[in-house]
Amino acid sequence: MECIIDYTNANIIYGELYYGDLNKSTTGGGNWSSIAPDNDGAWVTPYVMHPSNPNTLYIGYRRIYKTTNGGSSWNGGTNAISEWYRSMAVAPSNGNYVYAATLTAIYRSTDGAQTWTNISTGLPTGSNAITYITVKYDDPQTLWITYSGYASTLKVYKSTNAGGSWTNATGTGLPNVPANCIVNEPNNGMEALYVGTDLGVFYRNNTLNSWVPFMSGLPNVPVDELEVQVSAGKLRAATYGRGIWQSDLAVGIVGTNEITKEDKTVLVYPNPSNGTLFVQPDTKSEIEVVELYDVVGKKVMEIKNPVVSGNIIQLDLSKFRNGVYSVAITGHTEKTIQKISLLK
Repeated sequence: MECIIDYTNANIIYGELYYGDLNKSTTGGGNWSSIAPDNDGAWVTPYVMHPSNPNTLYIGYRRIYKTTNGGSSWNGGTNAISEWYRSMAVAPSNGNYVYAATLTAIYRSTDGAQTWTNISTGLPTGSNAITYITVKYDDPQTLWITYSGYASTLKVYKSTNAGGSWTNATGTGLPNVPANCIVNEPNNGMEALYVGTDLGVFYRNNTLNSWVPFMSGLPNVPVDELEVQVSAGKLRAATYGRGIWQSDLAVGIVGTNEITKEDKTVLVYPNPSNGTLFVQPDTKSEIEVVELYDVVGKKVMEIKNPVVSGNIIQLDLSKFRNGVYSVAITGHTEKTIQKISLLK
């Protein structure tokens, strides 16, 4: 159901079966022992690890339990309710901020799961169910939640004051299918978010007006969980029935801060392109690199020392999907970036 590996010792592994049957191995999976504090949890019982003390974990059944010694003992549980907890998150920058949700309500603790506050006011009611919680990597009071269901305007909600109030962050671009999970990319000043839906992964940052597909090569199946592997620079997606997949993270366009003026001496045409694009510098310019970035800033093509024929560089874009791209053209002293549309 869920697996967590101690980030200070890879031999310490926590693994879970249905209804919250939590187990632990200290031998890299060679031997296991049950450390479950309860036996009345949801089919997938949520639990999380403290970001700076791996011996501290929180798990939600019909109450929230906490251990500070890796599961050797647990407290008696707090915030007892009649429903099962279905999702949990602990703030990466402050392990005392813990959020836990049922299908219909969400709760917040700011003192390490000792006391709790219901922060559901302002969230939608009805048949849509809360599916996931993520907390901003550097701000314990900024969080997002996702919703299941088929209400086109109710997919993502955001709070910037620890749930004191909420805004609808669904926007445009997400398909009208359940949104199953959401993650915030660490160390990204653009507030980058990835959402896993029943139709794949979608991406948005604070420079984009809409969510955009982020699933080139991914099977067209539900994505149930997403994780950002920071050191590898990867997004990993767990699907329903098609295994685990990974992709490079979306990154901003390299070098845009180096542009000091619009380079009118480089022509990029036709725009829109039907699959063939021409880059034409003036006779005084020499192009060293041509790069193509997709709408989320991911580099999809790089040509160093491109072939120039008749003062024209010809690019074949036929393998790329229709959409908006940025062409970055680097010369000896200047770099220019021009947006083009691909319509085949």
